Amino acid sequence: MELRHLRYFIAVAEHLHFSRAAEILHIAQPPLSQQIQSLENELGVPLFVRTRRSVQLTPAGKAFLDEAKKVIAQAEHAIAVAHQAHNGILGQLDVGFVGTAITEVLPTVLKAFREQYPFVKTPLHNLVTIEQVQALHEGWIQVGILHPPLLDASLHLEVIHRDPLVVVLPTDHALALQKQIALVQLCEETFVMYPRAWNPGLFDQMTSLCQSAGFHMHLGQEASGWESIISLVAANFGISIVPASSQLLRNAGVAYRPLQDVTSTFDLALAWLPDNASPILHNFLHVARERLMPAIPGRDNGV
Repeated sequence: MELRHLRYFIAVAEHLHFSRAAEILHIAQPPLSQQIQSLENELGVPLFVRTRRSVQLTPAGKAFLDEAKKVIAQAEHAIAVAHQAHNGILGQLDVGFVGTAITEVLPTVLKAFREQYPFVKTPLHNLVTIEQVQALHEGWIQVGILHPPLLDASLHLEVIHRDPLVVVLPTDHALALQKQIALVQLCEETFVMYPRAWNPGLFDQMTSLCQSAGFHMHLGQEASGWESIISLVAANFGISIVPASSQLLRNAGVAYRPLQDVTSTFDLALAWLPDNASPILHNFLHVARERLMPAIPGRDNGV
């Protein structure tokens, strides 16, 4: 039994007239009659009572009509769903993100994406950069919002947000009286930082920044997130260098000051496997580029 047989039957059942049904279906009447007869033979029951003057449904035909309509409706729904999935407007995209993406980047992208693709589910996974790299390779996230640079060259990266670096220090610190702070002024300070294992590339970038100013970063307390780092700074465990967007966290007891003559930025990038052809993923990338990348000075399409 094929779907076309059900459509033929429904047309005849709704019009109770073979010639009219044949016209609607754009086929000749004899083949239509043959197809209906073939369907009845396959089912083993008569669906119509035929006379010279009329065509009527049998009790079996009436029952079969209701079920045939359900089958056709379900088939059409399945076709529509397949097209929606093919076009990336239905399905699921698992998204990894680092903590610093919460303040600006993640809300901006998700709001725009959900407005355009309301039927795509986007489960979120709060993971540090190194965890996202592993999750991308294992396939339980399809896109990550993380901190470059990466030591893994097999992932494709696109910078979507560049954040100036600022110093965060206790409000009673002597340097808090300055409007700007030169990096060399931090040479005697103890730094509160995240563990290097979270993102070796970014950690090394920070230590290199200090080395370029002529000193080695003196590491004190490690912390598990930017909120924790800032809280420890407020508790006088040391100072830190953080993205400017961290000021949106509004922690009491700390002051933020720009770094003088430092052009390095704290970047966020999209990361994904280059052979992932998912239309949902590429729709997500398009929305992120559209909403975030125009704001990047001298933007390019990669790192």
